Amino acid sequence: MPITADIDIVNAACALLSIDPLQSMGDEMPGGQAAQMLYDPIVELCLGLAPWSFSRRTGQCALLASVTSLLGYGYVHQLPADRIGLPDRLLADATVPGSAIQAFEYDEEDRVHSDWNPLYAQYTWRSLPGRWHPVFRTAVIHAVAAGFCELLTGNSGMAQDLHQKAFGTPSEAYRGGLMRAALAADGRNTPARRLPEGSNPLLVAWNAS
Repeated sequence: MPITADIDIVNAACALLSIDPLQSMGDEMPGGQAAQMLYDPIVELCLGLAPWSFSRRTGQCALLASVTSLLGYGYVHQLPADRIGLPDRLLADATVPGSAIQAFEYDEEDRVHSDWNPLYAQYTWRSLPGRWHPVFRTAVIHAVAAGFCELLTGNSGMAQDLHQKAFGTPSEAYRGGLMRAALAADGRNTPARRLPEGSNPLLVAWNAS
């Protein structure tokens, strides 16, 4: 059966733990917490580890025409609400990869101040498991199983083993184990990014000569 939804990931993790599958993400686990409350932070951690090609989106930032920048910039835009973390890049033109802007500031209200309008953000969003690379999906299953393990089975040793299989050793900063393989696999599907125009001083000097 293909894994296309969040509940499929949870039940694959339950299978690793040899426990009965859940019927929905709202089902309560021991201790009274819904599966969704335990699952969401793990998935967002995994998606936030890298600019995954299967979970990258480019969206236009909404201009706040009635807001004046107190930081000295010409425009204030609202960042897209569906992102995980801050954007990877801000673009002056969504169709030109090399149009990343360099001068901007974020504020505490999820707004960005810059001298560009329109403005676009390239960011990570919460894509569904059906879009994930199979290696990443396997890493997340093991990470979710590790998160559920001690709560559901009381076996801290098994939880540690599952966490290490998903992420590697502590020195690898969550980029070892299956996640390392996922990073390598996704890197093969991701084209090299062009540098913003004028950002390479060697090329600028060459063209000026």
